[in-house]
Amino acid sequence: MSQGKQQVRERNQPLSLAELERVEAGEVGVTALVNPLSEELSVQFGELCILGKTVNTRRVFPLIDGYIAEVDCTEFPSGRVDYEVEVELRQSTHTFASAARALSTALGSEIFAALEPSTSKYRRFLDTLS
Repeated sequence: MSQGKQQVRERNQPLSLAELERVEAGEVGVTALVNPLSEELSVQFGELCILGKTVNTRRVFPLIDGYIAEVDCTEFPSGRVDYEVEVELRQSTHTFASAARALSTALGSEIFAALEPSTSKYRRFLDTLS
């Protein structure tokens, strides 16, 4: 199987629990919040609404040679739960092949192959709404 490539642009803005509760209750819209990202979204797109939410729990595991494995458990609105493992290449000397070796060493066997990138969490979230 060939190695795939995926490019995603993501920005985050922390919200307080009180802000989140107000948005979820419908008291205030996402783009009415006072923070740089909400203000930029308001200018670009107008008012936004919440369609649902996911809960993502990430565990991080150090591997050999400075690699890090991130294991995500994502809960979607429909009750679907997905798991993902990513190995981060954080140093200029890191390569796909050596990341595969680091993960194989941690797992005790070479039980994986190069796969196409998975569908994004956002796409899977939208799929659970339909």
